[in-house]
Amino acid sequence: MSKHQPSRRITLTPNGRQFDCHGNQSLLEAGLSAGIALPFNCSNGTCGTCRASVRAGTLTQIAFHDYPFTAAEKAENVCLMCSYTAASDVTIDVIEASSTQDIPLQQLDAKFCHRERLLDVLLVRFKFIRGKALRFLPGQFATISLPSGQSANLPISSCPCDASTVEFHLLSDAQHANIPSAFMTEILSLKNRERVSISGPFGQFTLCSSMNSPQIFLISGIEFSCVQGLLEQIFNIELEQPSCLVWFSQNNQPNYRHNLCRAWNDAIEPFTYLPCDTSTQLSQQMTAQWLSMFNRGTVYLVGGAENQLANMRNLGFEPGKIVRLTD
Repeated sequence: MSKHQPSRRITLTPNGRQFDCHGNQSLLEAGLSAGIALPFNCSNGTCGTCRASVRAGTLTQIAFHDYPFTAAEKAENVCLMCSYTAASDVTIDVIEASSTQDIPLQQLDAKFCHRERLLDVLLVRFKFIRGKALRFLPGQFATISLPSGQSANLPISSCPCDASTVEFHLLSDAQHANIPSAFMTEILSLKNRERVSISGPFGQFTLCSSMNSPQIFLISGIEFSCVQGLLEQIFNIELEQPSCLVWFSQNNQPNYRHNLCRAWNDAIEPFTYLPCDTSTQLSQQMTAQWLSMFNRGTVYLVGGAENQLANMRNLGFEPGKIVRLTD
């Protein structure tokens, strides 16, 4: 199937969710890119976790798989979503995860593949080995266990759309809360392809199941690590509701991901990025349009901006829903 051929519409039963499959994308890749929490474990045709029954339409196999179908599965027209693409509009029967309780705990080996310093923050990425991938919802945490046995629980900063690689953000020049200095020292000395263990996901902080209101994120400093994946998921699903990131910093210091957020602001029409100083009240920073939407919006609050929410409430601005990291 050529990448120039038109996209195909995939419909999931029984929930009726739909997404498009483009070119030679696998059904799994297309679904994850559209923010659909499809079941999977390896993404390379070995485990069989991404099985789905084809109810209508035609598929084309694009990758070899080791998983052996049973006679019953063959009779049910079962496919592996990681190994097939759509040759026409397709309806498949599969159950997606609807909450964090639907995601199993996993423990996977990974190799260190990238380290980057942005101001006072260290970005690190790990790639899972043997074709494995971590299934998680945006906003959840994972535990990194280093070769020495040092470990830390950190928010997964990347989006589930590419679950074969995960990204984490750590403060580089000051001790990160609840993270031993020995862990930071070892992270800084990891060599390319050195093995670590990653287990998870943990935590209930993720996007609301109902997203029919403006989405507002209030954060400061390193807390962006907790919401980057949520924002990327919103962009992937092309949410029609507007979204806004309010990122507070002290003394007008630049945010470590300012350039990325500014690029999002310029390229994604329903998204607004508001870098603010902690000494200024949110009501004075928000545009009149966003102030008018605040009372019906969903506010995601990681912690550092709690006093800003209190100030808004004192002025009569009460969000429709509040999602806290501790919820």
